[in-house]
Amino acid sequence: MVIPVSVGDNDEYTVTTIGDNAFNENENIKTLSFETGSQVTSIGEYAFNRCQKLRTVTFPASLTSIGDYAFAVTKLSEVNYKGTDEEWNAIEIGDENEQITDYKPQLVETVEITANSVAELVSAIEGLEKNADIVVRGTLSNDDISSVKSALETLHNNISKIRVILDLSSVEGLTSLGYGSFGDCSNLISITLPNTMTEISQYAFQGCTALQEINIAQGSTSFSSEDGILYNADKTTLLNYPIAKVGNSFDIPNDVTYLQVYAFGQCRYLKNVTIHEGVGVELGVFHSSAVENVTLPSGLTRIKNQTFQECTYLTTIAIPGTVTEIGSQAFQECYNLQTVYFGGTAADRTEMSIDDIENSNAILESVTWQYETYPAP
Repeated sequence: MVIPVSVGDNDEYTVTTIGDNAFNENENIKTLSFETGSQVTSIGEYAFNRCQKLRTVTFPASLTSIGDYAFAVTKLSEVNYKGTDEEWNAIEIGDENEQITDYKPQLVETVEITANSVAELVSAIEGLEKNADIVVRGTLSNDDISSVKSALETLHNNISKIRVILDLSSVEGLTSLGYGSFGDCSNLISITLPNTMTEISQYAFQGCTALQEINIAQGSTSFSSEDGILYNADKTTLLNYPIAKVGNSFDIPNDVTYLQVYAFGQCRYLKNVTIHEGVGVELGVFHSSAVENVTLPSGLTRIKNQTFQECTYLTTIAIPGTVTEIGSQAFQECYNLQTVYFGGTAADRTEMSIDDIENSNAILESVTWQYETYPAP
Protein backbone atom coordinates (compact mmCIF):
# COMPACT_ATOMS: atom_id res chain seq x y z
CA MET A 1 0.00 0.00 0.00
CA VAL A 2 1.34 3.42 -1.01
CA ILE A 3 -0.03 6.58 0.65
CA PRO A 4 -0.17 9.30 -2.05
CA VAL A 5 1.11 12.85 -1.65
CA SER A 6 -2.31 14.23 -2.54
CA VAL A 7 -5.85 13.10 -3.30
CA GLY A 8 -8.92 14.47 -5.05
CA ASP A 9 -10.04 14.66 -8.66
CA ASN A 10 -7.26 17.14 -9.37
CA ASP A 11 -4.93 16.13 -6.52
CA GLU A 12 -5.98 19.32 -4.76
CA TYR A 13 -5.82 17.92 -1.21
CA THR A 14 -2.42 17.26 0.36
CA VAL A 15 -2.32 14.25 2.67
CA THR A 16 -0.81 15.28 6.02
CA THR A 17 -2.48 12.90 8.48
CA ILE A 18 -3.49 9.26 8.69
CA GLY A 19 -6.57 9.43 10.92
CA ASP A 20 -7.46 7.38 13.99
CA ASN A 21 -8.64 3.86 13.09
CA ALA A 22 -8.07 4.64 9.40
CA PHE A 23 -7.04 1.08 8.48
CA ASN A 24 -7.77 -0.69 11.76
CA GLU A 25 -8.00 -4.49 11.30
CA ASN A 26 -7.40 -4.29 7.56
CA GLU A 27 -6.08 -7.73 6.61
CA ASN A 28 -5.16 -6.81 3.03
CA ILE A 29 -2.26 -4.47 3.79
CA LYS A 30 1.09 -6.23 3.54
CA THR A 31 3.50 -3.37 2.90
CA LEU A 32 3.15 0.32 3.74
CA SER A 33 5.07 3.16 2.14
CA PHE A 34 4.57 6.82 1.32
CA GLU A 35 4.87 8.42 -2.09
CA THR A 36 8.03 10.44 -2.67
CA GLY A 37 7.41 14.00 -1.46
CA SER A 38 4.99 12.89 1.25
CA GLN A 39 4.01 15.55 3.80
CA VAL A 40 2.40 13.19 6.29
CA THR A 41 3.27 14.34 9.81
CA SER A 42 1.07 12.17 11.99
CA ILE A 43 -0.36 8.66 12.09
CA GLY A 44 -3.37 8.42 14.39
CA GLU A 45 -4.28 6.01 17.15
CA TYR A 46 -5.12 2.46 16.02
CA ALA A 47 -4.46 3.53 12.42
CA PHE A 48 -2.92 0.17 11.45
CA ASN A 49 -3.85 -1.80 14.54
CA ARG A 50 -4.36 -5.52 13.90
CA CYS A 51 -3.21 -5.30 10.28
CA GLN A 52 -1.94 -8.80 10.77
CA LYS A 53 -0.39 -9.21 7.33
CA LEU A 54 1.62 -5.99 7.55
CA ARG A 55 5.33 -6.87 7.50
CA THR A 56 7.19 -3.91 5.98
CA VAL A 57 6.79 -0.17 6.48
CA THR A 58 8.77 2.78 5.12
CA PHE A 59 8.08 6.05 6.94
CA PRO A 60 8.61 9.51 5.37
CA ALA A 61 11.04 12.04 6.84
CA SER A 62 8.09 14.39 7.45
CA LEU A 63 6.63 12.18 10.18
CA THR A 64 6.55 13.67 13.69
CA SER A 65 4.11 11.49 15.66
CA ILE A 66 2.65 7.98 15.81
CA GLY A 67 -0.44 7.49 17.97
CA ASP A 68 -1.16 4.86 20.62
CA TYR A 69 -1.71 1.34 19.24
CA ALA A 70 -1.10 2.60 15.69
CA PHE A 71 0.90 -0.51 14.83
CA ALA A 72 -0.18 -2.91 17.58
CA VAL A 73 -0.70 -6.58 16.66
CA THR A 74 1.02 -6.52 13.28
CA LYS A 75 3.75 -8.78 11.94
CA LEU A 76 6.29 -6.10 11.14
CA SER A 77 9.72 -7.48 10.42
CA GLU A 78 11.20 -4.50 8.55
CA VAL A 79 10.99 -0.80 9.40
CA ASN A 80 12.56 1.82 7.12
CA TYR A 81 12.81 5.57 7.59
CA LYS A 82 13.68 8.29 5.07
CA GLY A 83 15.19 10.68 7.60
CA THR A 84 18.17 10.74 9.93
CA ASP A 85 18.76 9.02 13.28
CA GLU A 86 18.21 12.34 15.06
CA GLU A 87 14.90 12.92 13.29
CA TRP A 88 13.74 9.38 14.08
CA ASN A 89 14.55 9.81 17.76
CA ALA A 90 12.51 13.03 17.81
CA ILE A 91 9.31 11.31 16.63
CA GLU A 92 6.67 10.99 19.37
CA ILE A 93 5.69 7.32 19.40
CA GLY A 94 2.64 6.41 21.51
CA ASP A 95 2.03 3.39 23.71
CA GLU A 96 1.75 -0.22 22.54
CA ASN A 97 3.86 0.28 19.43
CA GLU A 98 6.57 -2.21 20.28
CA GLN A 99 6.36 -3.46 16.70
CA ILE A 100 7.94 -0.12 15.78
CA THR A 101 10.13 0.66 18.78
CA ASP A 102 11.68 -2.81 18.93
CA TYR A 103 13.40 -2.18 15.60
CA LYS A 104 16.19 0.20 14.84
CA PRO A 105 14.93 1.49 11.50
CA GLN A 106 16.95 1.13 8.36
CA LEU A 107 17.66 4.65 7.17
CA VAL A 108 16.65 5.30 3.57
CA GLU A 109 18.53 8.05 1.82
CA THR A 110 16.47 10.05 -0.68
CA VAL A 111 18.66 10.76 -3.68
CA GLU A 112 17.17 13.01 -6.34
CA ILE A 113 19.00 12.78 -9.64
CA THR A 114 18.42 14.86 -12.72
CA ALA A 115 19.63 12.59 -15.48
CA ASN A 116 21.49 15.09 -17.63
CA SER A 117 23.39 12.00 -18.67
CA VAL A 118 23.07 8.32 -17.91
CA ALA A 119 26.68 8.47 -16.69
CA GLU A 120 25.60 10.78 -13.82
CA LEU A 121 22.87 8.35 -12.84
CA VAL A 122 25.18 5.34 -12.97
CA SER A 123 27.78 7.13 -10.86
CA ALA A 124 25.21 8.12 -8.24
CA ILE A 125 23.86 4.57 -7.92
CA GLU A 126 27.27 2.95 -7.74
CA GLY A 127 28.34 5.43 -5.06
CA LEU A 128 25.53 4.70 -2.60
CA GLU A 129 26.53 3.70 0.92
CA LYS A 130 23.12 2.97 2.48
CA ASN A 131 19.55 2.08 1.52
CA ALA A 132 18.25 4.67 -0.90
CA ASP A 133 15.07 6.01 -2.44
CA ILE A 134 16.32 7.18 -5.84
CA VAL A 135 14.14 9.71 -7.63
CA VAL A 136 15.24 10.21 -11.23
CA ARG A 137 14.28 13.24 -13.27
CA GLY A 138 15.23 14.13 -16.81
CA THR A 139 15.46 11.90 -19.86
CA LEU A 140 16.18 8.19 -20.06
CA SER A 141 15.94 6.17 -23.25
CA ASN A 142 14.97 2.52 -23.43
CA ASP A 143 18.60 1.69 -24.18
CA ASP A 144 19.79 3.51 -21.06
CA ILE A 145 18.11 0.94 -18.81
CA SER A 146 20.88 -1.58 -19.43
CA SER A 147 23.33 0.89 -17.86
CA VAL A 148 21.03 1.40 -14.85
CA LYS A 149 20.82 -2.36 -14.42
CA SER A 150 24.60 -2.66 -14.56
CA ALA A 151 24.93 0.06 -11.90
CA LEU A 152 22.54 -1.79 -9.58
CA GLU A 153 24.53 -4.98 -10.09
CA THR A 154 27.80 -3.17 -9.33
CA LEU A 155 26.26 -1.68 -6.18
CA HIS A 156 25.13 -5.13 -5.05
CA ASN A 157 28.58 -6.55 -5.65
CA ASN A 158 30.13 -3.75 -3.60
CA ILE A 159 27.61 -3.71 -0.70
CA SER A 160 25.23 -6.64 -0.91
CA LYS A 161 22.87 -5.51 1.88
CA ILE A 162 21.89 -2.18 0.33
CA ARG A 163 18.28 -2.00 -0.87
CA VAL A 164 17.05 0.45 -3.50
CA ILE A 165 13.68 2.07 -4.22
CA LEU A 166 13.80 3.36 -7.79
CA ASP A 167 11.34 6.08 -8.81
CA LEU A 168 11.34 6.67 -12.56
CA SER A 169 7.86 8.19 -12.62
CA SER A 170 9.10 11.62 -13.76
CA VAL A 171 11.57 10.61 -16.45
CA GLU A 172 10.90 11.34 -20.10
CA GLY A 173 11.63 9.10 -23.05
CA LEU A 174 11.18 5.71 -21.38
CA THR A 175 8.52 3.60 -23.10
CA SER A 176 9.65 -0.02 -23.02
CA LEU A 177 11.26 -2.66 -20.80
CA GLY A 178 12.44 -5.76 -22.63
CA TYR A 179 13.45 -9.24 -21.59
CA GLY A 180 15.60 -9.04 -18.45
CA SER A 181 15.72 -5.23 -18.36
CA PHE A 182 16.13 -5.38 -14.58
CA GLY A 183 16.77 -9.13 -14.45
CA ASP A 184 18.62 -10.38 -11.35
CA CYS A 185 18.76 -6.93 -9.71
CA SER A 186 18.54 -8.50 -6.27
CA ASN A 187 18.84 -5.16 -4.40
CA LEU A 188 15.76 -3.58 -6.05
CA ILE A 189 12.80 -3.62 -3.64
CA SER A 190 10.44 -1.19 -5.39
CA ILE A 191 10.16 0.46 -8.78
CA THR A 192 7.80 3.13 -10.10
CA LEU A 193 7.60 3.50 -13.87
CA PRO A 194 6.41 6.53 -15.87
CA ASN A 195 2.98 6.69 -17.47
CA THR A 196 4.65 6.71 -20.90
CA MET A 197 5.28 2.95 -20.76
CA THR A 198 3.76 1.03 -23.66
CA GLU A 199 5.55 -2.32 -23.33
CA ILE A 200 6.83 -4.31 -20.34
CA SER A 201 8.16 -7.81 -20.92
CA GLN A 202 6.85 -10.50 -18.59
CA TYR A 203 10.50 -11.30 -17.92
CA ALA A 204 11.64 -7.71 -17.27
CA PHE A 205 12.03 -8.38 -13.52
CA GLN A 206 12.99 -12.05 -13.61
CA GLY A 207 15.37 -12.90 -10.76
CA CYS A 208 14.64 -9.68 -8.80
CA THR A 209 14.51 -11.63 -5.56
CA ALA A 210 13.89 -8.60 -3.28
CA LEU A 211 11.27 -6.85 -5.44
CA GLN A 212 8.11 -6.15 -3.44
CA GLU A 213 6.21 -3.76 -5.67
CA ILE A 214 5.92 -2.56 -9.25
CA ASN A 215 4.10 0.76 -9.58
CA ILE A 216 2.92 2.80 -12.56
CA ALA A 217 2.54 6.59 -12.44
CA GLN A 218 -1.01 7.86 -12.79
CA GLY A 219 -2.25 8.65 -16.28
CA SER A 220 -1.01 5.55 -18.08
CA THR A 221 -3.19 4.26 -20.92
CA SER A 222 -1.37 0.93 -21.12
CA PHE A 223 -0.75 -0.22 -17.54
CA SER A 224 -1.97 0.14 -13.98
CA SER A 225 -0.87 -1.06 -10.57
CA GLU A 226 -2.59 -1.88 -7.33
CA ASP A 227 -0.94 -2.93 -4.08
CA GLY A 228 2.33 -3.19 -6.01
CA ILE A 229 0.97 -5.67 -8.57
CA LEU A 230 1.23 -4.84 -12.28
CA TYR A 231 -1.91 -5.04 -14.45
CA ASN A 232 -2.99 -3.82 -17.86
CA ALA A 233 -4.81 -0.47 -17.95
CA ASP A 234 -8.28 -1.74 -17.05
CA LYS A 235 -7.02 -4.38 -14.59
CA THR A 236 -8.44 -7.29 -16.58
CA THR A 237 -5.01 -8.91 -17.06
CA LEU A 238 -2.62 -9.59 -14.19
CA LEU A 239 0.84 -9.12 -15.65
CA ASN A 240 3.37 -9.39 -12.85
CA TYR A 241 3.13 -10.30 -9.17
CA PRO A 242 6.47 -9.19 -7.67
CA ILE A 243 8.78 -12.00 -6.62
CA ALA A 244 9.25 -10.83 -3.01
CA LYS A 245 5.80 -9.39 -2.38
CA VAL A 246 4.89 -10.15 1.21
CA GLY A 247 1.78 -12.23 1.94
CA ASN A 248 1.03 -15.92 1.71
CA SER A 249 -2.47 -15.88 0.19
CA PHE A 250 -3.97 -14.18 -2.84
CA ASP A 251 -7.41 -14.37 -4.43
CA ILE A 252 -7.42 -13.23 -8.03
CA PRO A 253 -9.50 -10.00 -8.18
CA ASN A 254 -12.96 -10.40 -9.69
CA ASP A 255 -12.25 -8.05 -12.61
CA VAL A 256 -9.26 -10.09 -13.78
CA THR A 257 -9.99 -12.39 -16.72
CA TYR A 258 -6.47 -13.40 -17.74
CA LEU A 259 -3.15 -14.31 -16.12
CA GLN A 260 -0.10 -13.40 -18.19
CA VAL A 261 2.71 -15.84 -18.97
CA TYR A 262 4.95 -16.13 -15.90
CA ALA A 263 2.65 -13.83 -13.88
CA PHE A 264 3.60 -15.47 -10.55
CA GLY A 265 6.95 -16.86 -11.66
CA GLN A 266 9.53 -17.27 -8.86
CA CYS A 267 7.25 -15.76 -6.18
CA ARG A 268 8.97 -16.48 -2.87
CA TYR A 269 6.26 -15.95 -0.24
CA LEU A 270 2.96 -16.69 -1.94
CA LYS A 271 1.56 -20.02 -0.72
CA ASN A 272 -2.16 -20.13 -1.48
CA VAL A 273 -3.89 -18.90 -4.66
CA THR A 274 -7.54 -19.10 -5.65
CA ILE A 275 -8.49 -18.34 -9.25
CA HIS A 276 -12.14 -17.58 -9.92
CA GLU A 277 -14.29 -18.86 -12.77
CA GLY A 278 -13.61 -17.55 -16.26
CA VAL A 279 -9.94 -16.58 -15.78
CA GLY A 280 -7.59 -17.63 -18.57
CA VAL A 281 -4.37 -19.16 -17.24
CA GLU A 282 -1.35 -18.86 -19.53
CA LEU A 283 1.61 -21.22 -19.68
CA GLY A 284 4.28 -21.03 -16.99
CA VAL A 285 2.11 -18.86 -14.75
CA PHE A 286 3.48 -20.30 -11.48
CA HIS A 287 6.87 -21.47 -12.79
CA SER A 288 9.44 -21.92 -9.97
CA SER A 289 7.21 -20.25 -7.37
CA ALA A 290 6.70 -21.26 -3.74
CA VAL A 291 2.95 -21.93 -4.05
CA GLU A 292 1.65 -24.82 -1.96
CA ASN A 293 -2.08 -24.88 -2.68
CA VAL A 294 -3.81 -23.66 -5.83
CA THR A 295 -7.45 -23.75 -6.90
CA LEU A 296 -7.76 -23.52 -10.68
CA PRO A 297 -10.83 -21.79 -12.13
CA SER A 298 -14.02 -23.69 -12.80
CA GLY A 299 -14.64 -24.02 -16.52
CA LEU A 300 -10.93 -24.39 -17.32
CA THR A 301 -10.35 -26.98 -20.05
CA ARG A 302 -6.55 -27.10 -20.37
CA ILE A 303 -3.63 -26.75 -17.98
CA LYS A 304 -0.96 -25.32 -20.23
CA ASN A 305 2.69 -26.23 -20.58
CA GLN A 306 4.97 -25.51 -17.60
CA THR A 307 2.15 -24.03 -15.51
CA PHE A 308 3.58 -25.45 -12.27
CA GLN A 309 7.01 -26.50 -13.46
CA GLU A 310 9.57 -26.55 -10.62
CA CYS A 311 6.95 -25.65 -8.00
CA THR A 312 8.70 -27.85 -5.49
CA TYR A 313 6.51 -26.73 -2.55
CA LEU A 314 3.20 -27.53 -4.27
CA THR A 315 1.29 -30.07 -2.16
CA THR A 316 -2.33 -29.82 -3.32
CA ILE A 317 -4.05 -28.73 -6.50
CA ALA A 318 -7.79 -28.37 -7.15
CA ILE A 319 -8.68 -29.10 -10.79
CA PRO A 320 -12.23 -28.61 -12.13
CA GLY A 321 -13.89 -31.52 -13.89
CA THR A 322 -13.93 -29.53 -17.12
CA VAL A 323 -10.18 -30.02 -17.63
CA THR A 324 -9.54 -32.49 -20.44
CA GLU A 325 -5.90 -31.75 -21.23
CA ILE A 326 -2.66 -31.19 -19.31
CA GLY A 327 0.30 -29.79 -21.25
CA SER A 328 3.90 -30.94 -21.18
CA GLN A 329 5.97 -30.16 -18.09
CA ALA A 330 2.91 -28.72 -16.37
CA PHE A 331 3.84 -30.51 -13.12
CA GLN A 332 7.49 -31.32 -13.80
CA GLU A 333 9.62 -31.39 -10.63
CA CYS A 334 6.60 -30.89 -8.35
CA TYR A 335 8.23 -33.35 -5.98
CA ASN A 336 5.99 -32.64 -2.99
CA LEU A 337 2.64 -32.82 -4.76
CA GLN A 338 0.46 -35.18 -2.72
CA THR A 339 -3.20 -34.66 -3.58
CA VAL A 340 -5.21 -33.69 -6.65
CA TYR A 341 -8.80 -32.67 -5.92
CA PHE A 342 -10.59 -33.33 -9.20
CA GLY A 343 -14.14 -32.33 -10.00
CA GLY A 344 -14.59 -35.16 -12.49
CA THR A 345 -14.79 -38.94 -12.16
CA ALA A 346 -12.12 -41.60 -12.44
CA ALA A 347 -13.40 -42.24 -15.97
CA ASP A 348 -12.93 -38.54 -16.80
CA ARG A 349 -9.36 -38.74 -15.63
CA THR A 350 -8.74 -41.83 -17.76
CA GLU A 351 -9.95 -39.94 -20.82
CA MET A 352 -7.88 -36.87 -19.97
CA SER A 353 -5.03 -36.15 -22.39
CA ILE A 354 -1.80 -35.72 -20.41
CA ASP A 355 1.33 -34.81 -22.36
CA ASP A 356 3.96 -36.83 -20.52
CA ILE A 357 6.86 -36.29 -22.89
CA GLU A 358 10.06 -37.52 -21.19
CA ASN A 359 7.96 -38.34 -18.10
CA SER A 360 7.55 -34.63 -17.41
CA ASN A 361 4.16 -35.18 -15.70
CA ALA A 362 4.96 -38.56 -14.14
CA ILE A 363 4.19 -37.19 -10.66
CA LEU A 364 0.47 -37.29 -11.55
CA GLU A 365 0.63 -41.09 -11.53
CA SER A 366 1.91 -41.29 -7.97
CA VAL A 367 -0.28 -38.76 -6.16
CA THR A 368 -3.70 -39.32 -4.59
CA TRP A 369 -6.66 -38.28 -6.75
CA GLN A 370 -9.84 -37.30 -4.91
CA TYR A 371 -12.64 -37.57 -7.48
CA GLU A 372 -15.77 -35.41 -7.65
CA THR A 373 -14.14 -33.13 -5.09
CA TYR A 374 -13.80 -29.57 -6.30
CA PRO A 375 -12.94 -27.14 -4.90
CA ALA A 376 -10.73 -28.69 -2.24
CA PRO A 377 -12.51 -29.31 1.06
